[in-house]
Amino acid sequence: MEVSTRTRLALIFLALACFMGVVTSLIVNSLITNQIIFEAQERVKEDLNTARYVYTSKIRDIDRTIRWTAIRHVLKKGLKEKNISSIRNELEGLMVEEGLDFLTLVDKNGVVLFRSHNPPVSGDSLIHDPFIKMALEKKEISGTQVLSGDELSKEGRSLAQKAIIQSISVPKEKPARKIEETSGMVLKAASPIIDFNGTVLGALIGGGAPQPKF
Repeated sequence: MEVSTRTRLALIFLALACFMGVVTSLIVNSLITNQIIFEAQERVKEDLNTARYVYTSKIRDIDRTIRWTAIRHVLKKGLKEKNISSIRNELEGLMVEEGLDFLTLVDKNGVVLFRSHNPPVSGDSLIHDPFIKMALEKKEISGTQVLSGDELSKEGRSLAQKAIIQSISVPKEKPARKIEETSGMVLKAASPIIDFNGTVLGALIGGGAPQPKF
């Protein structure tokens, strides 16, 4: 059976139309996908920039607070006279005013003299803490640090509670014992306390748990 020229042309036209439809669909789908990916990447960039800004601002605030407090005469006098009671009110007021999660004073040997959030715990050495070591070498430092559960507990129960993360089982996962993560990252700054003769009397360390808001 012969196919007429008209029918043949109609079939060719129909095939071309289908082909063009498929090509157009692929192009449109590709454009939409690329646009979605681009928008997602831009949102991620914005979130990262916001997180970076929040982090930098928080670190800067903590660093400024610790640095300016460390040069106050009441701290220098109290350390020289070994009179912590004269320093206690100053540090406790600062902690509340600035919203710090921990604020700790150490002597020139790195021994804890006073913890604002946990006054009963003192006398332990923090000389191996890199922030403390640098501060006692007359260097100001700020940044992030991961502390163990025990270290967080010494600085205060509320700080330790913020770090606790309970593991959550997922569907089809083999039964496992419950795991609890107690270590946590803190934003932290340390500054030396130096008398007028240039002698290091101790160091002041403070900071808090990161709490970015978007």
